[in-house]
Amino acid sequence: TNKLKKEIRTRDNYICRICGKKNSNQVHHIDYNKSNCNPENLITLCTECHGKCHGRINENQKNIITKQLLGV
Repeated sequence: TNKLKKEIRTRDNYICRICGKKNSNQVHHIDYNKSNCNPENLITLCTECHGKCHGRINENQKNIITKQLLGV
């Protein structure tokens, strides 16, 4: 929902959690499961980083990005 997205952006201070760009406004599901709207699964990303997360990548690359986002 828009309310949840705003809460996530506010929590992250509108800063991309990957590159640190300010005024970021994209909300990303870390596990790529749009049904999982747990705030711990949502992060703020800039348009560029969000596009990289959803670009044409294979499963191995997706797993690497997910681990980076989770700090594993």
